[in-house]
Amino acid sequence: MTYVLPFLFFVAAILCGVLTKYFIALFTAKNIVDKPSKRRAHSAVTPRGGGVAIVISFSICFLLFCWGTHDSLTEAAWLLLPLTIVAGISLLDDIDYVPVMHRLLAHLVASGLVVYFFLWPRTILHHEPHEYLGFTVAFFGLAAFLNIYNFMDGIDGITSSESMHLSLTILLLSWLERDIIVNADLIISIATLVLACSIGFIKYNWSPAKIFLGDVGSITLGFLIGLCLLLIASSSLKLFAACCVASLYYIADGGLTILIRFAKGEKIWLPHLNHFFQKAARGGMSHKQIVLRIVACNFCLMILAVTTLYFPMPSIILAGIVVALVLVHFSRKSTISF
Repeated sequence: MTYVLPFLFFVAAILCGVLTKYFIALFTAKNIVDKPSKRRAHSAVTPRGGGVAIVISFSICFLLFCWGTHDSLTEAAWLLLPLTIVAGISLLDDIDYVPVMHRLLAHLVASGLVVYFFLWPRTILHHEPHEYLGFTVAFFGLAAFLNIYNFMDGIDGITSSESMHLSLTILLLSWLERDIIVNADLIISIATLVLACSIGFIKYNWSPAKIFLGDVGSITLGFLIGLCLLLIASSSLKLFAACCVASLYYIADGGLTILIRFAKGEKIWLPHLNHFFQKAARGGMSHKQIVLRIVACNFCLMILAVTTLYFPMPSIILAGIVVALVLVHFSRKSTISF
């Protein structure tokens, strides 16, 4: 793994960039685009579904990694088969609408498969519960996480940069606690390739975006990153807390917005402009300004995720304060710099 993974990092980044440029032209020609509307944050017709470049690049390089390190291809199959399920139905939804229940069923099936193969019979609950309860919580949690990840993909560069943050934090936690983390080598390989693909893609997704991830991109990234976080969280209580801290901005903004919209009786799966960062966009902040503030927030969360391993309660409290300040800043539609 010492030599193969760094090489594949560069291969994945370059391949993803090349494929993304190709799909910009293809999807524009095929009219697979997002058009401006009252429920969308962009003002120009933009091709969507660019995340298929991430799916292809990740899958090829992960297979090469398993072959190059003589790992079992069974492991690759157990990851890539569920990944194909969620990516496939998401791509279909990007091209033409797929009923929400069909998508959710695919998400649950794929989440159940990877949790069964990579986590079972361990649990993220950490208090010796019935193994089936732990399994249920884990696969429902993964399905929820990938959907929040999808819901949060609402402005240029936000999910690409979030994926870079979380994959870097996952690699850092895996390096610090490798001896106790479940399937550490798998986590490191996934996070490395996700980081590479995100770097390759963000050039075209940064504001003003030339292409959007689409559901195929945000769902895929949420699925892969969510699996890594799940495996790390199952390894110890402190690592569970560290994973929550690392992903707190997306969980807070996405989760609170879903709860507020649900309480109002709105259909939470429809496009909207009610996320905290979208309020900031409506208030006059550019996509670039908003994402740079989230990047700054995430940098703090990365540091606090590490300190959570040594000083859990102070780190968790500080993380909550940092995220709360960002959400308040956005909700006031302020354009004042940090």
